Amino acid sequence: MPADVVSPLLTVDGFQPQCAMPPWSSDLTFAGADRQLLHGLREDLSQYQRFCEAADAEETFDLLDEILGLTTPDAVREEALAEELRALLRKLVDQCGFLLARSPGEQTQRAIDRARELARMPLPAPPVPALGHLRRLAWAAAFLLELEESPP
Repeated sequence: MPADVVSPLLTVDGFQPQCAMPPWSSDLTFAGADRQLLHGLREDLSQYQRFCEAADAEETFDLLDEILGLTTPDAVREEALAEELRALLRKLVDQCGFLLARSPGEQTQRAIDRARELARMPLPAPPVPALGHLRRLAWAAAFLLELEESPP
């Protein structure tokens, strides 16, 4: 190629990588590396990524706002909201092992255990306790999200 001609930029999905790197999830072998340690690191990173995907979803914040916001959810919608919150809590709890590694302690363990317990509880029948239960579910999810945002 002549010196005055600029080579086209390498782009991947609209982004220009600094170098050609394999995807982070590909199997790489390192000379002398501990395979079990590398597998554990990959699993930890995958777990953190799945937690963040659930935590950063716009639907998550819309759901929390619908329950904890200024308006009270309709009684007709309470069962659907409870199912959505239970599903969110299960996702967060299943992927929050990194929270214990990053912030070991009784408060973190208690928050995870409480969220796990709330995710299994059915919605109470009377409307007032049902709204209270929805708010407990939402606060448990919000607390897990806050733990993730706090520095280690």
